[in-house]
Amino acid sequence: MDETVFVILLLTVGQLIHFPGFCIHSASFPNIYYFFGENKTWEEAVAYCNSEYTGLAQIPDQENAIAMMNTPTWGYTDKAWIGLYKEPSEWTWENGLPFTYSNWGPHQPDNFNATEFCVSMADDGLWADYSCSEMKYAICDRGNFYIPPAQMTWNEARYYCDRYSLLAAVPDETTNSGMQQIMNSKGVKDAWIGLYRNNYWYLSDNGEYASFFKWQPEQPDKPYVEESCAAVVVKDGTWTDEQCSATYPFFCYRIYNSHKIVVRMKFKSKAKLDDPAYSVELKRQLGAAFVNLGMPNIKLTWTKTAVKQTEEGIKDTC
Repeated sequence: MDETVFVILLLTVGQLIHFPGFCIHSASFPNIYYFFGENKTWEEAVAYCNSEYTGLAQIPDQENAIAMMNTPTWGYTDKAWIGLYKEPSEWTWENGLPFTYSNWGPHQPDNFNATEFCVSMADDGLWADYSCSEMKYAICDRGNFYIPPAQMTWNEARYYCDRYSLLAAVPDETTNSGMQQIMNSKGVKDAWIGLYRNNYWYLSDNGEYASFFKWQPEQPDKPYVEESCAAVVVKDGTWTDEQCSATYPFFCYRIYNSHKIVVRMKFKSKAKLDDPAYSVELKRQLGAAFVNLGMPNIKLTWTKTAVKQTEEGIKDTC
Protein backbone atom coordinates (compact mmCIF):
# COMPACT_ATOMS: atom_id res chain seq x y z
CA MET A 1 0.00 0.00 0.00
CA ASP A 2 1.29 3.43 -0.92
CA GLU A 3 1.91 5.79 1.98
CA THR A 4 0.77 9.40 1.46
CA VAL A 5 3.23 11.87 2.91
CA PHE A 6 3.22 15.62 3.37
CA VAL A 7 6.75 17.08 3.47
CA ILE A 8 7.60 20.59 4.63
CA LEU A 9 10.79 21.94 3.02
CA LEU A 10 12.58 24.84 4.70
CA LEU A 11 14.84 26.63 2.23
CA THR A 12 17.38 29.20 3.45
CA VAL A 13 17.42 31.56 0.51
CA GLY A 14 18.86 34.72 -1.00
CA GLN A 15 18.88 35.85 -4.68
CA LEU A 16 15.54 35.15 -6.39
CA ILE A 17 15.49 32.29 -8.92
CA HIS A 18 12.40 30.84 -10.63
CA PHE A 19 11.87 27.27 -11.73
CA PRO A 20 8.69 25.27 -12.43
CA GLY A 21 6.56 24.95 -9.31
CA PHE A 22 8.90 26.89 -7.00
CA CYS A 23 10.19 30.38 -6.43
CA ILE A 24 13.35 30.34 -4.30
CA HIS A 25 16.62 32.21 -3.76
CA SER A 26 20.30 31.36 -4.14
CA ALA A 27 22.43 31.34 -0.96
CA SER A 28 25.37 33.04 -2.70
CA PHE A 29 25.23 36.85 -2.55
CA PRO A 30 27.51 39.76 -1.60
CA ASN A 31 27.16 42.23 1.25
CA ILE A 32 25.29 45.51 0.80
CA TYR A 33 27.54 48.59 1.00
CA TYR A 34 26.82 52.25 1.84
CA PHE A 35 29.11 55.20 1.15
CA PHE A 36 29.35 58.19 3.52
CA GLY A 37 31.12 61.34 2.37
CA GLU A 38 31.77 62.81 5.84
CA ASN A 39 35.44 62.72 6.86
CA LYS A 40 36.14 60.66 9.98
CA THR A 41 39.13 58.92 11.53
CA TRP A 42 39.18 55.15 11.11
CA GLU A 43 37.98 54.56 14.70
CA GLU A 44 35.19 57.15 14.29
CA ALA A 45 34.10 55.39 11.09
CA VAL A 46 34.06 52.05 12.92
CA ALA A 47 31.94 53.49 15.72
CA TYR A 48 29.45 55.05 13.29
CA CYS A 49 29.05 51.93 11.16
CA ASN A 50 28.71 49.69 14.22
CA SER A 51 25.89 51.88 15.57
CA GLU A 52 23.95 52.33 12.33
CA TYR A 53 24.81 49.26 10.21
CA THR A 54 26.57 45.92 10.58
CA GLY A 55 29.98 47.57 10.62
CA LEU A 56 32.77 49.24 8.64
CA ALA A 57 32.97 47.59 5.21
CA GLN A 58 34.22 44.01 5.24
CA ILE A 59 35.50 42.74 1.87
CA PRO A 60 36.12 38.99 2.13
CA ASP A 61 36.40 38.23 -1.60
CA GLN A 62 36.39 39.61 -5.14
CA GLU A 63 32.60 39.43 -5.43
CA ASN A 64 32.21 41.77 -2.45
CA ALA A 65 34.98 44.05 -3.74
CA ILE A 66 32.99 44.48 -6.96
CA ALA A 67 29.76 45.05 -5.02
CA MET A 68 31.39 47.81 -2.96
CA MET A 69 32.83 49.49 -6.05
CA ASN A 70 29.35 49.51 -7.60
CA THR A 71 28.06 51.51 -4.64
CA PRO A 72 27.27 55.14 -5.61
CA THR A 73 29.84 57.65 -4.29
CA TRP A 74 28.41 60.72 -6.07
CA GLY A 75 31.62 61.62 -7.87
CA TYR A 76 34.04 60.97 -5.02
CA THR A 77 37.14 59.11 -6.27
CA ASP A 78 39.75 59.49 -3.51
CA LYS A 79 40.38 57.29 -0.44
CA ALA A 80 37.74 55.89 1.89
CA TRP A 81 38.07 53.74 5.00
CA ILE A 82 37.31 50.02 4.96
CA GLY A 83 37.18 47.59 7.88
CA LEU A 84 40.75 46.30 7.83
CA TYR A 85 43.53 47.03 10.32
CA LYS A 86 46.91 45.81 11.48
CA GLU A 87 47.38 45.08 15.17
CA PRO A 88 50.85 46.05 16.43
CA SER A 89 52.70 42.86 17.35
CA GLU A 90 55.53 42.47 19.83
CA TRP A 91 58.72 40.61 19.06
CA THR A 92 58.25 36.98 20.09
CA TRP A 93 60.63 34.07 20.60
CA GLU A 94 59.58 30.99 18.68
CA ASN A 95 60.08 28.81 21.78
CA GLY A 96 57.84 31.00 23.95
CA LEU A 97 60.52 32.64 26.10
CA PRO A 98 59.78 36.25 27.16
CA PHE A 99 61.52 38.88 25.05
CA THR A 100 63.70 40.61 27.64
CA TYR A 101 67.12 40.81 25.93
CA SER A 102 68.10 42.22 22.54
CA ASN A 103 71.30 43.11 20.68
CA TRP A 104 70.09 45.17 17.71
CA GLY A 105 72.55 46.66 15.26
CA PRO A 106 72.55 50.39 14.43
CA HIS A 107 69.14 51.67 13.22
CA GLN A 108 67.61 48.24 13.74
CA PRO A 109 64.93 47.03 13.58
CA ASP A 110 63.80 49.26 10.72
CA ASN A 111 61.12 47.11 8.97
CA PHE A 112 62.36 48.31 5.58
CA ASN A 113 59.49 48.49 3.07
CA ALA A 114 57.20 47.16 5.81
CA THR A 115 58.27 43.59 4.96
CA GLU A 116 60.81 42.65 7.66
CA PHE A 117 59.36 40.47 10.39
CA CYS A 118 62.10 37.91 11.10
CA VAL A 119 65.49 38.36 12.80
CA SER A 120 69.00 37.29 11.86
CA MET A 121 72.26 37.49 13.80
CA ALA A 122 75.44 38.64 12.06
CA ASP A 123 78.90 37.24 12.82
CA ASP A 124 79.61 40.30 14.99
CA GLY A 125 76.70 39.28 17.25
CA LEU A 126 74.40 42.12 16.20
CA TRP A 127 70.80 41.56 15.11
CA ALA A 128 68.75 42.95 12.23
CA ASP A 129 65.24 42.38 10.91
CA TYR A 130 64.80 40.94 7.41
CA SER A 131 62.10 39.69 5.11
CA CYS A 132 61.30 36.16 6.27
CA SER A 133 61.62 34.92 2.68
CA GLU A 134 65.35 35.68 2.44
CA MET A 135 67.73 32.72 2.29
CA LYS A 136 70.10 32.41 5.25
CA TYR A 137 71.74 29.84 7.47
CA ALA A 138 70.06 29.21 10.82
CA ILE A 139 71.01 28.39 14.40
CA CYS A 140 69.10 25.52 16.02
CA ASP A 141 69.08 24.69 19.73
CA ARG A 142 68.87 21.09 20.91
CA GLY A 143 70.62 21.70 24.24
CA ASN A 144 73.66 22.80 22.27
CA PHE A 145 73.68 25.10 19.25
CA TYR A 146 74.26 23.84 15.73
CA ILE A 147 73.98 25.27 12.22
CA PRO A 148 72.22 23.23 9.48
CA PRO A 149 74.28 22.80 6.29
CA ALA A 150 71.99 24.69 3.86
CA GLN A 151 70.50 28.15 3.61
CA MET A 152 66.71 28.45 3.90
CA THR A 153 63.91 30.92 4.60
CA TRP A 154 63.00 31.70 8.21
CA ASN A 155 59.92 29.47 8.09
CA GLU A 156 61.90 26.65 6.52
CA ALA A 157 64.51 27.06 9.25
CA ARG A 158 61.78 26.98 11.88
CA TYR A 159 60.37 23.70 10.54
CA TYR A 160 63.84 22.20 10.06
CA CYS A 161 64.88 22.98 13.63
CA ASP A 162 61.54 21.88 15.07
CA ARG A 163 62.10 18.33 13.80
CA TYR A 164 64.94 17.93 16.28
CA SER A 165 64.93 20.98 18.55
CA LEU A 166 63.97 24.66 18.17
CA LEU A 167 65.17 27.69 16.27
CA ALA A 168 67.54 29.30 18.76
CA ALA A 169 66.40 31.89 21.31
CA VAL A 170 68.85 34.38 22.85
CA PRO A 171 67.84 35.20 26.44
CA ASP A 172 71.06 36.96 27.50
CA GLU A 173 74.46 38.33 26.47
CA THR A 174 76.31 35.12 27.37
CA THR A 175 74.13 33.10 25.00
CA ASN A 176 74.54 35.71 22.29
CA SER A 177 78.34 35.53 22.58
CA GLY A 178 78.30 31.73 22.47
CA MET A 179 76.22 31.71 19.28
CA GLN A 180 78.52 34.32 17.72
CA GLN A 181 81.53 32.08 18.39
CA ILE A 182 79.83 29.10 16.72
CA MET A 183 79.04 31.22 13.65
CA ASN A 184 82.66 32.40 13.43
CA SER A 185 83.97 28.83 13.76
CA LYS A 186 81.74 27.75 10.84
CA GLY A 187 82.49 30.81 8.71
CA VAL A 188 78.78 31.80 8.70
CA LYS A 189 78.21 35.52 8.21
CA ASP A 190 74.49 35.67 8.90
CA ALA A 191 72.01 33.24 10.50
CA TRP A 192 68.34 33.16 11.46
CA ILE A 193 67.43 33.11 15.15
CA GLY A 194 64.00 32.33 16.58
CA LEU A 195 62.74 35.91 16.89
CA TYR A 196 59.80 37.19 14.81
CA ARG A 197 56.64 39.24 14.90
CA ASN A 198 53.30 38.69 13.22
CA ASN A 199 52.43 40.34 9.91
CA TYR A 200 48.63 40.01 9.87
CA TRP A 201 45.80 42.27 8.81
CA TYR A 202 42.53 41.77 10.67
CA LEU A 203 38.83 42.30 9.94
CA SER A 204 37.38 45.01 12.15
CA ASP A 205 34.12 43.16 12.81
CA ASN A 206 35.45 39.98 14.42
CA GLY A 207 39.23 40.32 14.65
CA GLU A 208 39.80 37.35 12.32
CA TYR A 209 42.77 37.23 9.96
CA ALA A 210 42.03 38.74 6.56
CA SER A 211 42.76 36.47 3.61
CA PHE A 212 41.68 38.64 0.66
CA PHE A 213 43.55 41.81 -0.35
CA LYS A 214 43.62 44.33 -3.22
CA TRP A 215 46.72 46.34 -2.34
CA GLN A 216 48.13 48.93 -4.70
CA PRO A 217 51.61 48.07 -6.03
CA GLU A 218 54.19 48.57 -3.24
CA GLN A 219 51.44 48.75 -0.62
CA PRO A 220 51.37 48.48 2.33
CA ASP A 221 54.45 50.69 2.32
CA LYS A 222 55.04 51.92 5.88
CA PRO A 223 55.87 50.21 9.15
CA TYR A 224 52.60 49.06 10.59
CA VAL A 225 53.08 51.05 13.78
CA GLU A 226 52.74 54.17 11.61
CA GLU A 227 50.09 53.15 9.06
CA SER A 228 47.92 50.36 10.40
CA CYS A 229 44.47 51.07 8.92
CA ALA A 230 43.33 50.34 5.37
CA ALA A 231 41.54 52.54 2.85
CA VAL A 232 40.20 51.88 -0.63
CA VAL A 233 41.05 54.22 -3.53
CA VAL A 234 37.56 54.68 -4.92
CA LYS A 235 38.60 55.48 -8.49
CA ASP A 236 40.19 52.05 -9.05
CA GLY A 237 39.31 49.83 -6.05
CA THR A 238 42.89 49.29 -4.85
CA TRP A 239 43.85 49.52 -1.17
CA THR A 240 46.44 51.53 0.76
CA ASP A 241 47.66 51.56 4.35
CA GLU A 242 47.07 54.85 6.16
CA GLN A 243 47.52 56.44 9.55
CA CYS A 244 44.38 55.64 11.54
CA SER A 245 44.17 59.25 12.74
CA ALA A 246 43.76 60.52 9.16
CA THR A 247 40.23 61.50 8.15
CA TYR A 248 38.47 60.08 5.09
CA PRO A 249 34.96 59.19 3.93
CA PHE A 250 34.08 55.56 4.53
CA PHE A 251 31.99 52.56 3.54
CA CYS A 252 29.62 50.78 5.92
CA TYR A 253 28.00 47.46 5.13
CA ARG A 254 25.10 45.20 5.98
CA ILE A 255 24.91 41.46 5.53
CA TYR A 256 22.32 40.55 2.92
CA ASN A 257 19.44 39.08 4.92
CA SER A 258 18.64 35.53 3.94
CA HIS A 259 15.23 34.12 4.81
CA LYS A 260 13.34 30.87 4.71
CA ILE A 261 10.67 29.80 2.24
CA VAL A 262 8.38 26.93 3.18
CA VAL A 263 7.44 24.59 0.35
CA ARG A 264 4.75 21.95 1.01
CA MET A 265 4.86 18.79 -1.07
CA LYS A 266 2.55 15.76 -1.11
CA PHE A 267 3.48 12.47 -2.70
CA LYS A 268 2.85 8.74 -2.38
CA SER A 269 5.52 6.13 -1.87
CA LYS A 270 5.76 2.45 -1.03
CA ALA A 271 8.88 3.20 1.00
CA LYS A 272 8.65 3.32 4.80
CA LEU A 273 9.64 6.93 5.30
CA ASP A 274 9.81 6.46 9.06
CA ASP A 275 13.00 4.54 8.33
CA PRO A 276 15.94 6.97 8.72
CA ALA A 277 17.69 5.42 5.71
CA TYR A 278 14.79 6.40 3.44
CA SER A 279 14.64 9.87 4.99
CA VAL A 280 18.32 10.47 4.28
CA GLU A 281 17.92 9.27 0.70
CA LEU A 282 14.91 11.54 0.13
CA LYS A 283 16.85 14.55 1.38
CA ARG A 284 19.81 13.57 -0.84
CA GLN A 285 17.62 13.33 -3.92
CA LEU A 286 15.93 16.66 -3.23
CA GLY A 287 19.33 18.28 -2.78
CA ALA A 288 20.54 16.78 -6.04
CA ALA A 289 17.48 18.19 -7.81
CA PHE A 290 18.35 21.72 -6.65
CA VAL A 291 21.98 21.23 -7.77
CA ASN A 292 20.74 20.20 -11.23
CA LEU A 293 18.72 23.42 -11.33
CA GLY A 294 21.89 25.44 -10.73
CA MET A 295 21.42 26.03 -6.99
CA PRO A 296 24.21 24.16 -5.18
CA ASN A 297 24.20 26.40 -2.10
CA ILE A 298 20.62 25.83 -0.97
CA LYS A 299 20.41 24.82 2.69
CA LEU A 300 17.66 22.22 2.88
CA THR A 301 15.84 20.84 5.90
CA TRP A 302 12.56 18.92 5.85
CA THR A 303 10.01 17.34 8.15
CA LYS A 304 7.17 14.91 7.54
CA THR A 305 3.85 16.05 9.00
CA ALA A 306 1.23 13.75 10.43
CA VAL A 307 -1.80 12.88 8.31
CA LYS A 308 -5.18 11.40 9.21
CA GLN A 309 -7.87 9.60 7.26
CA THR A 310 -11.25 11.36 6.94
CA GLU A 311 -14.39 10.81 4.91
CA GLU A 312 -13.01 13.25 2.38
CA GLY A 313 -9.76 11.31 2.20
CA ILE A 314 -6.31 12.08 3.51
CA LYS A 315 -6.03 15.47 5.21
CA ASP A 316 -3.02 17.33 6.59
CA THR A 317 -3.25 17.78 10.37
CA CYS A 318 -1.03 20.89 10.49
